[in-house]
This record gives sequence, structure tokens and C-alpha cells, in this order.
Amino acid sequence: MRDYLVYMRPRAIPATFVLAATGYALAAPAGASVIHTARDLVILLIVYSVLGWGGANALNSSQDKDTGPVNLLVDPPPMPPRLAWFGVASSALAIPLALLLSRTSALLTTLMFVLSIAYSVRLPGLRWRGKEVGVLDNLINASGCGMLAVLLGASATGEAMTGRVILFGAAFSIAIFGGYPTTQIFQLQEGERYETARNFTSLVGPARALRTSAACFAIHVIVVLALAAPLRGELTLWRAMLVVAWLALVASACVASLRWARAPFDRAYHRMTRQMATMLTSQAALALALWGIA
Repeated sequence: MRDYLVYMRPRAIPATFVLAATGYALAAPAGASVIHTARDLVILLIVYSVLGWGGANALNSSQDKDTGPVNLLVDPPPMPPRLAWFGVASSALAIPLALLLSRTSALLTTLMFVLSIAYSVRLPGLRWRGKEVGVLDNLINASGCGMLAVLLGASATGEAMTGRVILFGAAFSIAIFGGYPTTQIFQLQEGERYETARNFTSLVGPARALRTSAACFAIHVIVVLALAAPLRGELTLWRAMLVVAWLALVASACVASLRWARAPFDRAYHRMTRQMATMLTSQAALALALWGIA
């Protein structure tokens, strides 16, 4: 059982929870009770990060036959039997549990479940899995970790979905689109081409993918600042400090991507984890800054 849980990549749980909790923060009503908020967040954690994301990871590893380092799992154990079914069952279980939040939450969880299947499994009649089609692989991840994660978190509050929350979700999808290719570089061999390693990064080249990351992070900042501009009158000192921290962290990730582009295969795994931590911390800072006022 331990090996099944390891393939769910538990190190990803706090990181992915930031993604969904961002949506909750953006839609959370002012004055909500601590007990009610804690209940919602615990269910959201189980639905999105533990079962949904964890199940998708287990399914993906079963199809990839992972033996070496993968994202947030440096040394995978021997693959247990029927890992694919374990992953599918875990992700599917998230759907009825999401009903504890709202019907919208269950619908969004179902959509993410379908995307995870399309990403990892070669479906009948198709030559390639979603993750083996450059650009499509990035769009699936940007949707599931950006827009859909934010909308799921927002739906957990029970509040009506606003256009601003949807646009914030789009802004985070832009950031994820930029950041996701960094998780592919360390798995590539220098000089490897798209024909043998089919993904977004091998399609455009690692250096170009990293420059795209920096551009996406910059666009993300522009969109978020435009959305947050009408709220500036509600920013207290501590909220303003969090916004500054968010901006500094994203700027740091932009610079790191441009520097990394000079030597894409130099310490690629270390740089990937550092950039992931930087961007997730920035997102958490922004979510706290806008909690209850967005």
C-alpha cells in the first residue's frame, strides 16, 4: 500500500493545494466562520490534491512505466500491480466527495478527471496520448492547474461565480503554461528531438520554452494587476505587502527562467523545484492578499 501512495506523489499535496485554495480565497465571503471555512478547505484538499491530483499522478506513472526521477518523486519504488486502476479509482472517488461542496464542484472535478484520462491514456482511435502532443500537453496542465483549479476552489465557497474570478483563473493558467515546461527539461537528453520525446519543450526547444516561461510570467503579472486595480482602495498595509511579495517572487522567476535558458540542462531538476516553489509561494501570497475582497 505504501508504494501505491508514493506514486500519488504526496510531496505535491501542499503545492497543488495552493492552486485550489487560491480560488477559494478569491471567492471567500467576508466574515465567513472559521469552522465552515476549515471544513471547506479540508474537503477541497482531499478532493483536488489527494484524490484528484494523486490519482492522476498514479495513472500517469502506470502508463509511462516510470523507473527514474519524475516530478516531485526522485526515486520511484517498483511499480505495484494494477496501479492504473488504483489511480483511476482515486480520481473517480473525488467526484462524489466534491458534491459535499457543491454540484459545480462535482462537475469541475469530473472535467478534470476526463482531462487526466485524455492526458495519460492512449484512447481508442488516437495515435498519441494528450501528453505526447506538443502544446496540447501544456494546455491540459495549464487548464487543470490554473483555470479549473481556481474555479473549483471558488465553487467550494458556495458563492456565485464572478467574471473576475474566472479572469483570475485565466491569469493563473497563463502562469502555469509558462511554468509547466520546466518540469519536462530534466527528463530530456541534451539534443533529444520531438520524434523521440514528444512534449511541448522538445517541440519548441528547451531554451525557447524557458523564454516562453518568462514571457508568460510577465503577462500573468499584467493581467493580475489589471484585475486587482479596482481593489486597490481596499488594500491594507499587510495586504499591500503581500502583493509586493507576489510581484517580487514572479519577477525573480522571470529572471531565473532567462538565466536558465542559457544552459537548459545545467542542474535542471534543482532549478525546476526552485522555480516551482517560487511561483507557488507567489500565488499563495497573492491569494492571501485578495482573500475576501476579490
